[in-house]
Amino acid sequence: MRRPAANLPQEIVDHVVDYLAADDTSTRTDLTRTALVARAWYLPSQRHLYRRQLFGPPIQDFVSRLEWFRGTHGQRVVHHVREVQFWRLDTDEGAFLQYWAAALATFPNVQEVGIHFHDAELQMLQKGDVGVHDPSFPSVTTLRLSNVAFATCRNLLTLIQTLPNLTSVYMDREKWACGELIDRELSRCSGRSAVCSKSPMCINSGPTCNVLALRHLSIDCTEGLDPLECTARHIDMRKLVSLDIALPRGLGCSPAGLVPFLLGVSLPRAPQDHVQALLSSAEALETLVYRLPPHLTHPGPAPSCPRLRHFAIRELRLDLFAPTPDKQKLHCFPGALAAVVSPCLETVDITLGVSEAAQLDHVPWEDVDRVLADAEKFAQLRECAINVAILQVGSQGGGRRRKLGKERHAPRTVTMAEVRAAIVGQLPRLMMQGKVGVYEAEDFTDSTIY
Repeated sequence: MRRPAANLPQEIVDHVVDYLAADDTSTRTDLTRTALVARAWYLPSQRHLYRRQLFGPPIQDFVSRLEWFRGTHGQRVVHHVREVQFWRLDTDEGAFLQYWAAALATFPNVQEVGIHFHDAELQMLQKGDVGVHDPSFPSVTTLRLSNVAFATCRNLLTLIQTLPNLTSVYMDREKWACGELIDRELSRCSGRSAVCSKSPMCINSGPTCNVLALRHLSIDCTEGLDPLECTARHIDMRKLVSLDIALPRGLGCSPAGLVPFLLGVSLPRAPQDHVQALLSSAEALETLVYRLPPHLTHPGPAPSCPRLRHFAIRELRLDLFAPTPDKQKLHCFPGALAAVVSPCLETVDITLGVSEAAQLDHVPWEDVDRVLADAEKFAQLRECAINVAILQVGSQGGGRRRKLGKERHAPRTVTMAEVRAAIVGQLPRLMMQGKVGVYEAEDFTDSTIY
């Protein structure tokens, strides 16, 4: 008797396996079992089983796995690999590029590469070193970096130069040691010429300064402006389609404060001004997202991009805003919306954090309603989405941190229904046009405070 699963059309089999692979509760064992159902189930199951490869310590395991993929059995599935992730391969920082080149050369169809939790300063091998022959991996289009320590921006650019068809870069919590290196040189020498001669920073010459034609960029500047400096100097903003940027609190948080001095770049007084200069040439930008750090109540510079369709302000902490006689409300918030110049704007996405209903009064909603309801300026606007994260307030001190154990489920001081009613009642024009929606935010950073 033939099994019914063996008689299903291939399209249905592919859909079932894809659905199983996308389910967060599924395990690798589940996909292994589906591969044994019938011949038609084997190939789609193998495609998901080997799609993502994660390499971590010890190095001996990394080498042995690469040898298996290069062997007879591994060659049968190597073409299924689309993602390669490197985790904590920082035991020998000088050899990382060798690991990088060896892995990507093994998988000819890989499209996305990630480096995560690389604590050692990422030192790249230079031309002429043993085993380095200008590697190039044209299949890779996406690079993800998380918690990586770079010695200088040159190290990052050396890495990117091996990916000629790169279109997307996502950087989260990168650390730049150039400030420490510069301070070290200052302690040894005096005068600008001595520092510049020994500085490891990238200078306007050489192949490492080629302009990158990226289409999608996510950059984290919460710990300093160094990534932003590197972005402004090495990325062709005219080709950028989407930009997601986490703004810093100020110039003082940058660990490499001498970067402008060494590079001859004059930083403006505020990070927002620098972002504004960065956006001035972004002619093709369609999506712009600002992520705000705590205690920063300015939503960033207003974009003036003719093709901008989606504008988002994330993590605006109303609970941290302290009204003063001179500044009783966040007028900079609707002011930024009023300064947006884009006839193609379709959606505005705003994420707020509140712990009490009274904090909603910090926003001049009547100005928001007046600006976004202007049918002549925003003729294409379809929705203004107000996403609200209701933050819990703990009773202990010691800074902001997540609650643990039973305290994590502390009762809320305000309900989502109250928040929705308060906001909707102050946006009558947008409500009449059917363009406003109030939703509960699901992924607000650090949603519990002390």
